[in-house]
Amino acid sequence: MSGTGCPAPATAASTTCSTSPAIVQIRHDTPGRAYYRRKIAEGKTPLEALRCLRRRLSDVVYRQLVTDAAAQHTTTDDQAGPGGHPGTPTNLSSVADPTPTAGSSDTPQPGPAPRGAPHRTG
Repeated sequence: MSGTGCPAPATAASTTCSTSPAIVQIRHDTPGRAYYRRKIAEGKTPLEALRCLRRRLSDVVYRQLVTDAAAQHTTTDDQAGPGGHPGTPTNLSSVADPTPTAGSSDTPQPGPAPRGAPHRTG
């Protein structure tokens, strides 16, 4: 573990992934921009303020992931049908039913072309 509290050193990909949303927050009039300006006013350098904003955004994403995972574990079978879609009863699932059949029309399909017939090209 590095001295920054991160479990591993940052890679170029992880830095880019966390910096892009932070830059967007700073460019537009968002709560992230207000947070960034507040950090600058506290005496942090622009790079330090950006690092704080990136950490704040990653915390928001992590909290949402934890919330979504908890909500997924509390879902009962009555709420979600096959494939996780609510309102789909199990007995109507295509997984539980045999292969669906489509009714054909009453008129017979044409047979194969007779031998020696000219071949049409599309």
